[in-house]
Amino acid sequence: MSEAAPSKKATAPVLFGFPSTDDLSKSLASFVLAAQDDALTNKKQATFKIAISGGSLPKVLGKDLIGREDVPWDKWCVARSLLCSVDEGDVLVSLVVVPQNGMGD
Repeated sequence: MSEAAPSKKATAPVLFGFPSTDDLSKSLASFVLAAQDDALTNKKQATFKIAISGGSLPKVLGKDLIGREDVPWDKWCVARSLLCSVDEGDVLVSLVVVPQNGMGD
């Protein structure tokens, strides 16, 4: 039995609004930690892989993640997108490996 080819149909965007960047940061951290737990626990992956665009996203995401003792930073593999040309389908990323001692001090 052959597997069906992936759909090329675009999915509708899901948009959320937040009253403040603090609320956004908390919700984003919860979302990312749920994805981390799913990858490491349910899917039994050795690492949690995440790609983060530039701009203000790293600061907003990091606000409620950096310094947490319940995040296994040694299992994270972070890619930072440098160029995303959605119209042409090109995405260039630079791989950044999180150090063993984590992202915080």
